Amino acid sequence: MIIWVIDTGEKFLPYLAYPYIRKAQSDDYDAIWAIWMQDHIIQWMSFGKQSKEEFRTHYARMTEASDIYVLIDKVNDQEKIVGVRRIKFGKNQYQHIAEYCSMAIDKDYQSKGYAKLFYQESEKIVRKAGIKRIQLTQSGGNLAAFHIIDKSFSEEAVFPDWLQRHNNNGDFYLIERYIYRFLDDKLAAIASKLPSLKYQEVIPPLRAVSNNAITVQRVNNQFIAYFKEKPLLTLDFYPDNSVIRHIGFLSIQFHLLDHQPEATLALQKILSDILEEGCVKKVELFTAELAVAELCRNTGFFVRGEKIASYYDDKEGYKNELGVEYSFFNIVDTQSLITAKMADPMKRESIASVLLSCSERIDALVKNKTCDSLGARYLENLVYQIVRDGLGLNKIFSLVDKRWIPLINEVPSALHNDLCCLQNRLQSTGIAPL
Repeated sequence: MIIWVIDTGEKFLPYLAYPYIRKAQSDDYDAIWAIWMQDHIIQWMSFGKQSKEEFRTHYARMTEASDIYVLIDKVNDQEKIVGVRRIKFGKNQYQHIAEYCSMAIDKDYQSKGYAKLFYQESEKIVRKAGIKRIQLTQSGGNLAAFHIIDKSFSEEAVFPDWLQRHNNNGDFYLIERYIYRFLDDKLAAIASKLPSLKYQEVIPPLRAVSNNAITVQRVNNQFIAYFKEKPLLTLDFYPDNSVIRHIGFLSIQFHLLDHQPEATLALQKILSDILEEGCVKKVELFTAELAVAELCRNTGFFVRGEKIASYYDDKEGYKNELGVEYSFFNIVDTQSLITAKMADPMKRESIASVLLSCSERIDALVKNKTCDSLGARYLENLVYQIVRDGLGLNKIFSLVDKRWIPLINEVPSALHNDLCCLQNRLQSTGIAPL
């Protein structure tokens, strides 16, 4: 641990005990890069493996957005960086929050208690900064990280289909779990009484109704919807440029709160544009606004959790933020998933035959104008979710909270039997090892 002494405005070390943590310095870059690029670390990172020179630009952005700390120990009478982590301190409505990111321990120094020490010392750092809530995310399958965090943190949301993995000539995606812990007892007490924004999903309109009073204008990645020439809602779309480029992140401002039906039509039109563009397979957002949560419900977004007391409003105080997603995964993605996760070819064929029937039913619904392209993709994604959550090991790529179950009885009757058949066949399938 470092003991800092202030003398003529400068800091120096009168006494040093190993191991200790300090902020990263410019000459730490080589060691930080070397640790983050190790195979056991890079698989969980938001950035891909890069050369030392290629990574400098990304590293510079991270130093602007967060504080980077290194864990140093004395090895063979020389100081050595054995670990690294980032801490992002929130601003504005999130100034009570610190987010832990990019935690890594050198492969040669695993299982020596460094990770536990890093968490303990990181908590001291954020407490000193007045932080009241810590949050972080973890990817499915990162069991070592789960083991450390689950002792003192709580899970508040789980989003499916994040980090992509390949297996057996197919693709699947890991879950991403959101974890939090309160450092302030008063905030914890307030949080326990905050109203939840969670809702039970409904099947959205599968075919949009024409309304000439609604128009949408797009400038770059901002959509503004108008109703009778008045701003109805503003949606900002943030495609990700990291290893999760298949995900787009949204923010929504709802201007005419008494026009939910019109806002639903407008949001469906925007989603149709994003689907047609084909740049992402899913969109996600967190919202603290009840009207936006209701809009998401009406449009077909799935609830994936709720960040507790994560938002502070100067007038209304602390609020929860609802986490929702709308996905565009289709039957082809579902076929790739069973290829990746089902080892038995006969069982794969059994599921594939039902998928073909589902595809034909959905095509027929489009032809008879029950569905438009967005409505058809919603139903295809429902098929995908049934397979994803019916195949796998929990906390890897499937969800425990199967929110699609009540919707099976609400789908068009022509598709209902196929979805029930799909569920039944999945109950007897096996999966390939990870």
